[in-house]
Amino acid sequence: MNRTMEGLAVARRGAAFALLGVEGRPVNLGVEVAGSVAQRLRGWLGRTQAPPERGLWLVPCDAVHTMGMHFPVDLVFVDGGGRIRRIDAAVPPWRFRICLGAHSVIELAAGQAARLGLSAGDCLECRRV
Repeated sequence: MNRTMEGLAVARRGAAFALLGVEGRPVNLGVEVAGSVAQRLRGWLGRTQAPPERGLWLVPCDAVHTMGMHFPVDLVFVDGGGRIRRIDAAVPPWRFRICLGAHSVIELAAGQAARLGLSAGDCLECRRV
């Protein structure tokens, strides 16, 4: 089995960075981990664009708002086993999205989920940094 659950446990303890991959494919995605309530609330607010080639992993989280953001984002909803449940692409500012059954959400720059070839059903794995 992959290290997904280890990665989720690490994220809950406040790790600052994780490297995620997709089981069986060479995909590497560096994510900043937002594991505290304050980090999750702040997210990417105040930025004028999403960091290129990076994501923000909100753990635990099953709902996201884009209130006050200045750019659209891809939202990757992940269950507790590391499987992608749903991807909401290019969600514009001032929206709210929820995914029942999600354990965490990865925010990406709009279009990045497609560029990485992510799709619902993919199983993410947390790799050592």
